[in-house]
Amino acid sequence: MACNTIHLFKNRLIQQSGYENISDITKIVSKALEQTPGKICTLATPATVTSGLYQVTGREYSDPNPVELVEIGEVVMNYNATGEIEKNRATLLRIIDVHKIDGATVFIAGCTEVSELLRNQNIALLDTLELLIEDTVSRILNS
Repeated sequence: MACNTIHLFKNRLIQQSGYENISDITKIVSKALEQTPGKICTLATPATVTSGLYQVTGREYSDPNPVELVEIGEVVMNYNATGEIEKNRATLLRIIDVHKIDGATVFIAGCTEVSELLRNQNIALLDTLELLIEDTVSRILNS
């Protein structure tokens, strides 16, 4: 499942589909965070951030405030509707700068659109899309 937010409904999807070989983004990200020290900021839709999907016990977070969460949600919708890169990327980078000041050193791209907009930027980005791809390929090769 490429969409991070849909992982909030993983158990229901498994129950209704009967298909159990669905990626577990929480475990994938937790494992990657074990190898990535520093204060974390999750850049994702409000539902994903507030759900605690990427909360790891013992780690410090500087997650977006409610106004920033609305902005991220607008970036996701705008990017999907228009394909506009520069304006949407600038919004995300501004939010990142605020959280860098608060001590964040690791940024989780918790939406497919965030991953695409922040690719090749000079930040410590934990790209959940890439992690999902790596996990899927590994599971296929090891099955």
